[in-house]
Amino acid sequence: MQNRLNFNAFRNAYPNYNHLSDEWLEWFIGFFEGDGSLICTSKDVQFVITQYEPNIKVLIDIQNKFNFGRVIVQAQRLDRAIHTGKAHKEAVYRYIVQDLKSLHVISSLLNDGNLVLPIKRHKFVSWLENYNTRLINAKKNRPEQFKDLDFIKLSLKETFCFKEDAWLSGFSDADGSFSFNSKDYRLRYLLSTKNYKGTEKLITHINKEFFDCTGDVRLCNNMWNLSTGHIKNINIVYCYFDRFYPRCPTKLRMYLIHKIICEKLINKDHLNCSKRSEMDMIWRLISTSKRSLE
Repeated sequence: MQNRLNFNAFRNAYPNYNHLSDEWLEWFIGFFEGDGSLICTSKDVQFVITQYEPNIKVLIDIQNKFNFGRVIVQAQRLDRAIHTGKAHKEAVYRYIVQDLKSLHVISSLLNDGNLVLPIKRHKFVSWLENYNTRLINAKKNRPEQFKDLDFIKLSLKETFCFKEDAWLSGFSDADGSFSFNSKDYRLRYLLSTKNYKGTEKLITHINKEFFDCTGDVRLCNNMWNLSTGHIKNINIVYCYFDRFYPRCPTKLRMYLIHKIICEKLINKDHLNCSKRSEMDMIWRLISTSKRSLE
C-alpha cells in the first residue's frame, strides 16, 4: 500500500494549527516542494519559498496562516522573459523562516513521510540534521527559552500524491503550466521536475493516478516532463483542478482562460476566421498581463 500525506503527528504536536485544513497543508507542501528551498548556512538554517511579484499575496497568506516567518524582497527588480519574446520587470520575493521555534513547526510538518518529491526527501535529511544540531546547542546555552522544543527524530517514507489530495495543485502552482499554442490550436497542461532517483516513478504514478495514463512522460535535458492536452483528455485535468483550484493568482488566471479556450475549441470557433482571431487576442492579453486576479 502506498503512503499518503498524513498530518496526525503534526496535529498532535501542534494542536494550535488545527485551523489549517488538510487540503491547505497538502497544497502548501506541494507548493514548497516546487518553489521552496531548505538552506543551511554557517549562521543558521532556513526554510524559503520564492515567488515573483504578482504572486506575493500567496506568500503573505502563508505567513498569516502560520503567524511566523517574513516576506522580504530577494531582488529589487529582475528582467524576466515571457513567451511573447518581450520582457518585463518583476520583483522577486521570498517567504523565509529562520528562528528555531518556527522551524520546529515546519520540521514537524515535513517529517513523518510528508514529502513527496524524492530530491526534497534527500535534502531534508541533512537539513534536519543541521537543525537538530543547532537546537541542541541552543538548549544548552538558553535552556529556558527552548525547553519546550524536542529533538526531531527523522522519519522518512516513500510518499505519493493522490487525486483526493491537493498536493499536485500546490506543485503545479510552482512547476506546472497551462498553455495554448495558437498555431495548431492545441491546449496543454505541463508538469516539469528535475531528474533524480525515484522521480520517474513519481511522474509515472501521477500520470496513472490523475490522468489515466493519457499523458506523455519523457526525460529531456535532465528534466522529467508530463504533458497532456488532447481535447478528448483535457477534461481529466480540469476535473482535478476544478476541485483543487490553483492558488497563485497568475496560475489561476491561466487556468481559467485555458478552460475558456477549451470551450471555444469544442465549439470549433477556431475554424471561423473572426472567432479564431478573438481566441488569439484573448490568450495574448491574458497570458502577457502582469496584473493578478483580485
